[in-house]
Amino acid sequence: MPRVVHVYWTFPKTFESAMCCDEANGLGVYQIYRQFGSCRTLLYIGLVKSDRRDFYIRMNEHRKDWLSTKRGVIYIRFGYIRGFRGTPMTTTLIEEVEGALIFAMQPPENSRKKFSYTRREDLIVKNFGYRGDVPRAIDTTEHRAIGCRPCFI
Repeated sequence: MPRVVHVYWTFPKTFESAMCCDEANGLGVYQIYRQFGSCRTLLYIGLVKSDRRDFYIRMNEHRKDWLSTKRGVIYIRFGYIRGFRGTPMTTTLIEEVEGALIFAMQPPENSRKKFSYTRREDLIVKNFGYRGDVPRAIDTTEHRAIGCRPCFI
């Protein structure tokens, strides 16, 4: 039976306001969107799993690598992961949730985890709050049939 994980998404913040908000101080996942005219596009899904490489460092890396080339307004949504019924919060869990989100959403700026990702056990990722284009639930057992590479330990 798959473990259930809840992700609570914050209201979208502009890139500038996201860089100085309290929500940027935690571990978890994030989405980067671009609003250009009336079109909103999910660009990237990432993770923060360590205080040594926090959200601010990741955003500066993105800005340097590709974000500065995008036209329009950039928005960030933070996702806080909560294990359901005693599932412990670990860096492995953060990586698995990020992999499931990328595999399901196929953001254009993500280069890894779009066609396969390592999963230690089956998850159901339930998304709450201001989730943007992310579906309400992602069942990773469906990913196995499509091409995800499970790694059961």
